Amino acid sequence: MAYKNIARDREIWAKRCAGMSTADLAREYRLSVRRVEEICSKHRGAMTMQSRDDIRAEYQAQLDRARQLLQELIEAPLPPAFQGGEALRVPGPDEDSPGELVRDAGTRLQAIKRLVEVQARAARLLGLDAPEKIEQSGIIRYEIAGVDMEKLR
Repeated sequence: MAYKNIARDREIWAKRCAGMSTADLAREYRLSVRRVEEICSKHRGAMTMQSRDDIRAEYQAQLDRARQLLQELIEAPLPPAFQGGEALRVPGPDEDSPGELVRDAGTRLQAIKRLVEVQARAARLLGLDAPEKIEQSGIIRYEIAGVDMEKLR
């Protein structure tokens, strides 16, 4: 009997590779999270090193583009701050002067937060966050202290 859900499983794998969570995939396809994990595990195991490298390169390019766009947002001039539909201004030196616009740094702060997230994802993709392997050797010696061996018999 032929397996009927090959196309569905490929869609699930593609969406998982694009970053969709297993819980969201399970809801979308009306499957258990466990089943989605099994499907992804099967596809992950079937990948060749070349296909993994191709996917990794594609993700790296996407992350590079995201970093570039976020950097542009961070460096862009701050927009004016608004309250009640009107631009906020610092009072001028006299009543005739409109004063200087107050700038809103919220978009810049959000862009910085997203940039940190993108950089963390890039580090995971490149394996830069992997724990460093350390070899340790030594001798373990057990010593019984404060026990009278004669009283134990």
